[in-house]
Amino acid sequence: MANEEIPTLGRPTHYSDEIERKARQYLEIYSELGHAVPSVAGLSIYLGRRRTVLYQWAAQKDKESFKDILDEINALQEQVALSAGLKGDYNSTIVKLLLGKHGYSDKAETQATISFESLSDEELNAKIKSLIS
Repeated sequence: MANEEIPTLGRPTHYSDEIERKARQYLEIYSELGHAVPSVAGLSIYLGRRRTVLYQWAAQKDKESFKDILDEINALQEQVALSAGLKGDYNSTIVKLLLGKHGYSDKAETQATISFESLSDEELNAKIKSLIS
């Protein structure tokens, strides 16, 4: 069942050399199609196949070249988004969301050390008075 393909509306989902050729072509022409970055969603539309079918193909051992294409799409997507984000060509919020998918994060890690000193009541009162004045 894992290797069965999910049928799409009226189109056969059979993998072919033509599908692979078109998928490689997508890597070269995605911007001509109006796509700001290459994506599996864009490839899905270009091929007329559901994303689930594309992921199924990529998971099959006899279709490792298709898995390579999906990996190339992700690498190119990361590079295009990072480059365009650094140049200010793309909306920074969208770039941040997109790069989050590739492991980027803007979270800051802060480490604080707090020490307490033990004071007598007289010493504490003296410190409070000195801070107030």
